[in-house]
Amino acid sequence: MAVQRRISRQQDNDKTEANLRWLLAASHAHLHCDLIFGLPGETLDGFADGFDRLHSIGPHEIQLGVLKRLRGTPIARHTEAFAMVYDPQPPYAVQQTGGVDADLVQRFTRFARYWDLIANSGRFPQTLALLLATRPPSAFAAFQAFAEWLWLSTGQTSGLSPETLVDALFDYLTTDGALSIEVVRQALLADYLASGARASPRALKGWLPRPQRPESKDGQTLTRRQQRHRVSDKF
Repeated sequence: MAVQRRISRQQDNDKTEANLRWLLAASHAHLHCDLIFGLPGETLDGFADGFDRLHSIGPHEIQLGVLKRLRGTPIARHTEAFAMVYDPQPPYAVQQTGGVDADLVQRFTRFARYWDLIANSGRFPQTLALLLATRPPSAFAAFQAFAEWLWLSTGQTSGLSPETLVDALFDYLTTDGALSIEVVRQALLADYLASGARASPRALKGWLPRPQRPESKDGQTLTRRQQRHRVSDKF
């Protein structure tokens, strides 16, 4: 709330939450909600609390980004008081603040990229549910741990194919034995088949059906990304 007041954002969070829940229950709206990291005076813990609250509501996508200082916007008045440092080149993304150092901003940027590939893509609804339950009660903490592991394992935030992600999720979720290999594989198999992918990730070798002739287009108007989320709502 203090951060919201600081940036002059007048919002009743309880009312906003009620509105989002109503839209999910009573409409066919595809809810795409944005969260911005690096606001003046914000900490990682504060952001994580907001993320967890939003995630518990269940929007179809949570789009994550870092603060950008657009020329002429009021956010500039907080630069000195909160030690805000921005990239001098467009789009002027925040590089560090008094509450968030440069390393943490980079870690969050990787988190956001991996979240987009795994959660927002709609490719892994069943497996994502397993992953986010590994560190209750915080979905943010669970995904953050995975994001750190994935970065150390691959050193990549781009060029990660769906098959690479399948294998990475399998390795991560079965490493400490908290989840059985069978449970993880069945979730990945269901997600992989529903996504329409037809390659052969290592973790699913011997489990995929034989390739079939591609089906004709059915003329649906929803985008493929939205269609995946519609399927995930049924689980």
